[in-house]
Amino acid sequence: MRDNSKNKKPYKIKRTRDPKIHLILQNDNVNDVQYIHDLLVNTCAMNPIAAEQAIIIAHTKGKCPILTGPSTVLYTVYAILHKAGLTVTLTDKI
Repeated sequence: MRDNSKNKKPYKIKRTRDPKIHLILQNDNVNDVQYIHDLLVNTCAMNPIAAEQAIIIAHTKGKCPILTGPSTVLYTVYAILHKAGLTVTLTDKI
């Protein structure tokens, strides 16, 4: 009887990666700049200067991507910002 354990290939486990999506801040002309700034800094852990730049871009262009990452993480951030009254969207393309 021969031991065929040397000839057997190990099983490959396919790992599914959580797809990366983008959280987009939309210009809403409703919320105060300081309110949006504080939310971005505290909720998204953004640098204060980056938060200010994102607000300016969203105001001039109409939208600005503020976070990119796995959907499981961004859904939570989206829910917090949406509940706070910001106009944000999740998309897989910018």
